[in-house]
Formats: sequence, C-alpha cells, structure tokens
Amino acid sequence: MKTSFEERAESAPARIKAPVSKTIRPVHRLSALLISLLALSALAGTAQAAPAQGTGSDDTRQAPGRIVNGTVAPEGSWPSIAQLFPATSQCGGTLIDPYTVLTAAHCIVDTEAKASDTTVVLGTNILDGAPQRKVWGLFPHPDYDIKTTVNDIAIVVLDQPASQPAMPIARPGDEALLTPGTPAFIAGWGKLCEAESCSAPTDLRQATVPIRETAPCAAAYQAINLPLSAGMFCGGGGGGAAGACQGDSGGPIAVDGPAGRTLVGVVSWGNGCANPDFPGIYTNVADFSSWIGALTLDKVGAPRSLRVRGRSTITIQNRSSLQLPGTVRTEVKGRFRVVRNTCRNVPYLGTCRVVVRKRSWWFARGTLKLTSASSLPLGRVNLRG
Repeated sequence: MKTSFEERAESAPARIKAPVSKTIRPVHRLSALLISLLALSALAGTAQAAPAQGTGSDDTRQAPGRIVNGTVAPEGSWPSIAQLFPATSQCGGTLIDPYTVLTAAHCIVDTEAKASDTTVVLGTNILDGAPQRKVWGLFPHPDYDIKTTVNDIAIVVLDQPASQPAMPIARPGDEALLTPGTPAFIAGWGKLCEAESCSAPTDLRQATVPIRETAPCAAAYQAINLPLSAGMFCGGGGGGAAGACQGDSGGPIAVDGPAGRTLVGVVSWGNGCANPDFPGIYTNVADFSSWIGALTLDKVGAPRSLRVRGRSTITIQNRSSLQLPGTVRTEVKGRFRVVRNTCRNVPYLGTCRVVVRKRSWWFARGTLKLTSASSLPLGRVNLRG
C-alpha cells in the first residue's frame, strides 16, 4: 500500500527535490519524477490550450522550480524544451527524439501521475495558451528510489511524433562534457526564488551554471547527511549562484559539445534553490544511455501492412537515438509464423529482417506485433495472404 507524501517524507533524509509542484516548502528530499518512453501510437493527438500557470498540489519537499538568478530566454533558443502537466504538478523535460521526452522520475512517481492525465507543451517560451500534446505512456526508471533519489530519470512517450528538433544526448565516452568549470545551460518555468511568496514567470527563463567537481560537492552534502549516489553530478553554487528551483524538475542541463548543444543531465534535487554553498544535483544522462536506448525508440521503421506469398521478408530500421539492445520480440496472430528473426542489438539506423511464412494455402489475415527486449511496443504489421 502506498504511503502519503508526508509519510514518505518523514522516512526520508531531508533532501530538497527539484521542481514537482509549484509550492516551495522546506523538505526532506528532492525527488524528480517523470518518465516515459517510446511508443508508436496511431491515435490522432488533439491540441489543447495549456493551462495558465498557477497552483499545483502541495508537496512536503522543497523542489527547484523556476530558474533563479537567470534571464528571459530568447524566443526559439530552446526548441527542444518541454513542460509536463501531470494532473497535480508541473515539471520540465527535453525532447530527445520525435516521440520521447526525458524528465525526472520523481515528477511521475512522487505525484502518481498517469499518462491519461498528463499533457506536454513543446518548444515554446510562453506556456499560457500553448498547444498541449497527449501522452502515450510514462516510464520512470524501475530502480528509482523515492528516499535516496537515485535513478531519478524517466521517459514520457508522446502519442504522436513531434516536429520540433530533438536535442542530442550525452553517451558513454562523452565524459569531457562534464569537466569541472565547463559552462552548462539550464532552462525552465520554475519559481524565481525559494520564498513561498515568489511568483512564477510567464516566460521561459535560462541561466548558465558551471559544472562542479564531484568530490567537494559530495562532501558538502555528506556533511548534512544527504549523500550523493552514482548517476548524479553537480552544477552551480558559488558566488552569485544561479540554479533551478521548484517547478524546474526534470528540465535540461546542457553543454556545448562536438554535436552542438547536448543534454548532459536532468534537474533532480538540491539543498535550496541556487544555494551558493550547495550546487544543484543533476541526473547524469550518459550513465543511463543503455536504459534510454531500450526505451526511447523513435519507433522502428517497418511497413504497416504486408502481403505474404509463401515466405516474405519484413525489413526493419532502428530509428532510435541509440542502439536497440537485445532481440526484438515477435508475436504473430493468424495463419502465419515467423521463421527467421535477425533483429538483435540493432545499431542506430541499422536494419534487420523478420521473415514470415504463411501456414495455409487459404486466404488469411493476421498481425505481427514487434516488441523490444524490455517489453515496450515498437509497432505492428498487418498481414494478409
């Protein structure tokens, strides 16, 4: 049985979670929620007007919401920015492929968000009146821990592909992007200061924060009994500190690299908002690249229908941002069967083949369902023969 937010907070160390709701309160911990993954949906997405920024549900955690000590972002400067609207809160996110928004797990888990009650706004600077997209699924990391905030990452899968440009993500081997002192960029619609009386901005804010060395940052948090874990890194702090605040949870921290502006982290938690003595804590995207690759498929390229004559081959292309790990699972209905499947560990834009054979001379109809090794839907092919 799930406990209330208050009960969870009492059992957790005092940690300030990044933005989940819009109310700022001293809290026990910053958990970032939100997750979602991939999915190919044929549903037509309807656009709704984004609700005016206002109240969210009360939360016992102090979460980073708005960008503190930042500036108004120029129109079009963050085309991949996302804002999620679960039923009781708001969180940020980043579009990483046409179907997938990366966010914080605490934005989804802590608020018990449901896909049917969640919408997403993409690539705009003004939320009020912006069109909202429907969500196909929410996928928080399975090992997210609400008490320690480890694995605070999630995938939100849109029910229709987005036209906005996606931001490339950091991968293993991109460690240089997190060199201490490197300028990093954050953005969001979170509160402008930590005080409960602070209002939320109507336009997107941004700030530049330095990547911080892990050891002294970890020592500072360890001193207040809030240890850092693997998969986290530090940014911000110091004199004239800028940083995320409540409402910014799940949003991007990006660095300019060889591939252009690259998503290196997700806003997760911290001790206060833009606290000069405590850098903000971010989820390290590169450390979760395998998990993201398994869940963030930009769908696979496959025909919608196939006429089977004896044996017929279906060519599938991996259009995800990373390798498609494991073996693609196949499920056939009707008088057909799969006789060959070469779809294993398919690289980005790589192709593989599934060979289908008809089991009868009579006319037949059926379907071939494609699923990732982690049981996420990739697509369906209508068969006839």
